[in-house]
Amino acid sequence: MTIPEKVHAHIYDPSGPTLFKPEANARAKSFSVTCEMTSQCDAFKEGTCIRLRTGFGGGDRCKYGGIQVRTGMTRRARSYYTWISDERKRLAEFPKAKRAPSRVFKIGEFWNLPYAHMAESWAGGNYPIKSEWVHQDDMTPEMMASIVNGKPTAMMGGVITSYQQESVPRFLEDVRRNYPELWKIVPEDAKARVQSTDYTGRKAVLETCAPGKFGNWVWDGKTLSGGAVNSLMLPAEAEHIVLTPKSGATIKITENSQVTDATVFVD
Repeated sequence: MTIPEKVHAHIYDPSGPTLFKPEANARAKSFSVTCEMTSQCDAFKEGTCIRLRTGFGGGDRCKYGGIQVRTGMTRRARSYYTWISDERKRLAEFPKAKRAPSRVFKIGEFWNLPYAHMAESWAGGNYPIKSEWVHQDDMTPEMMASIVNGKPTAMMGGVITSYQQESVPRFLEDVRRNYPELWKIVPEDAKARVQSTDYTGRKAVLETCAPGKFGNWVWDGKTLSGGAVNSLMLPAEAEHIVLTPKSGATIKITENSQVTDATVFVD
């Protein structure tokens, strides 16, 4: 029997900074994810986890692993901060996954395709696949052709144009960059669409980008340096500043030359 591996953990503290004001009786909670398939999960190897999608899982939850949710006290309770402190100690050995994966990946015998309008939904019709989880035996040339040529329709009628304009090009590029075995079964006319891929505006992990200029900043592979800076966050005015980004820091692509085959996108 495989012992589940610790994947991710975090604590929800209603008393901390938040985008929305929590309810007065909101309770602290801790979330921890474990999984027995980490050795066969490409997402885990990149420091991501599908269960970090909205609500710890998208419309199609992961087929593997599990989540433990523990509910604590409200902010009015005397033991509120003690409970949070104890939970942090209990979860200290858990790593913190960076994000949910946004590209195709394989886990065990299944491919996961988390692209907009690709899998069947209650809203609309003619979706290329029934589920974003596709068994490896079902990923045939015919299935691939259905995916790249699909024309899903909206609930009120009409083709969802963003599928062919956005989802398919991104899927094709992700397949080309990460899975040669899938690229082999992509129709030849679809492969040609990747040659003109434009990466500008996409968000990527900085340390995986090529050295060069990113707006007013210069990336040399290890540090970001910029020109004159005048900021209240600095102890004094500066003519030049050098930053050492933390591991996993992201940046917006401004030129295609910043992208290499090793570049990791997070959007």
